[in-house]
Amino acid sequence: MPCASRLRVPAAIRDHRSQDPATTSRTRHGGAFAMDDAIDGTWALALPGWDDLSTWGYDSGTGSFFAQLTRNGNNDDNGPDIWITPGASFPAVTAPAHLRPLIASSTGAAAADVTAAMNHAVDRQGAPARYRLAV
Repeated sequence: MPCASRLRVPAAIRDHRSQDPATTSRTRHGGAFAMDDAIDGTWALALPGWDDLSTWGYDSGTGSFFAQLTRNGNNDDNGPDIWITPGASFPAVTAPAHLRPLIASSTGAAAADVTAAMNHAVDRQGAPARYRLAV
């Protein structure tokens, strides 16, 4: 599994990241996140078979969680193999729990493996603790 510091995060993602807690509310609404409850960030996705270059995170510019998925052995010079972001193929994703099944169905991975991969970001990469998924 690659170290997060060796992960190559595309410049478009790096340039928009912000960790300013002053602009975020910690209020929850029915177990889902309010848009002002999410914090911008990008974390490595430690999903077996996809863990070399794949990332997930939140982008306040789109108001959505996202995933950039590149199968191991492929490069992402022309973008990821699968990009889960709001548009024609995917709706806005308002919570990490809503991103999990999209990653699972897009990669063919088991939901439990996706859960472990996303929770790895919380446990070891500094993703907010409230992004932890129930096992």
